[in-house]
Amino acid sequence: MSRLVAKRVSPLNLAYFIMRNSGLSDEKINIEGFNKSERVFTVMVPIYKLVLKSSIGLANVTLTPSGQNTRELENIYKLLEDDAHIFKDNTLAIIHIENDNIYDAYNIAKIQIQQSLDVLMHLVRSDTLFQGFSTTDKVQYWKRDELTPKPELSSWFYIEDNFTGEYIATNTDKIIEPEALVLDDNFNSKLSLLEWYESLFFELADNKNKKIESLFSALKWLRRSWDADNAEDQIIYAIIALEFVIAGESAPPLISPNYQESIIRASLEALNEIYIGDEKEKKLIIQQLKQKLSHALTDAPLLSKMRSLIQRLNVPIAEEDIMRIKNARTLRNEVVHGKSSEALKLIDVWKLNNAIGLITAHKLKSIKGLNE
Repeated sequence: MSRLVAKRVSPLNLAYFIMRNSGLSDEKINIEGFNKSERVFTVMVPIYKLVLKSSIGLANVTLTPSGQNTRELENIYKLLEDDAHIFKDNTLAIIHIENDNIYDAYNIAKIQIQQSLDVLMHLVRSDTLFQGFSTTDKVQYWKRDELTPKPELSSWFYIEDNFTGEYIATNTDKIIEPEALVLDDNFNSKLSLLEWYESLFFELADNKNKKIESLFSALKWLRRSWDADNAEDQIIYAIIALEFVIAGESAPPLISPNYQESIIRASLEALNEIYIGDEKEKKLIIQQLKQKLSHALTDAPLLSKMRSLIQRLNVPIAEEDIMRIKNARTLRNEVVHGKSSEALKLIDVWKLNNAIGLITAHKLKSIKGLNE
């Protein structure tokens, strides 16, 4: 954390919070004398780029305009001093959470506040008769001033235990990170050895080479994954990058061609026997099933194509990283299909991106025949 200020907080509670925020799981923390007990916390989080004329209530979350004076804000002003303006000058999200520790109370609060912001922005951007939908009986209309701003949660928060009076104000950014990327002479020396990479730029610009274009699209999505602010976006962007890398690759089908026709025929015959319903509808279902089965049996899965590429180019990638990509692919599918999933840790996302970047680099080199 870049800054944490606390008052009346038990050293045990504070130690537990710092350990959890540093990445340790609850199961790995054993603090002698530390006991959890259910209580109610008040959590306040500033929201950047959102200006309110009056307070708004969304389920358990209350959004209040900047410049309010409350007891909690008085505590914040005393605690933070120079940084207090972050709470004073921005809209505040306030929520009361019942939990047995500060860390989990904050994270539950953060999720619910983010959800309230999702709802708010949906109503602002999509609640319009132009879209054929309105939540009220009044005509809604789009204003550019409402479509372009992107409100976001601050990394700062204030949390108060309503039973004990303990309170903490902190910035949850674990590290004060550099704002600018600095490239020195060492990078220039490296670049001078990569003429083959520079030649790909010219080839893409001159010839619109589809293979190179696909790989440069992979670089674009890989950079988005590195730069995204949350793990779900990072995983989705990383797998999109991988799909561009794998584009054009081939691998043996899931089922040998010798058995594919028999499997499809048996499946269609079984459906024909057990189906009860309209004959015309049955024919349509059989036709669609035949197409899906044919595609599923003949088209190799993405990860099979990836393994084939790795083997073909002799990419020096660890099996651990291949499994990390496989796990990310599963998580990506769960996210895009509306299933809840456990997010990867930041370090695992970085390793995922590094692995995909390694495969990308070897395929780029293969175009110039440098790794054959």
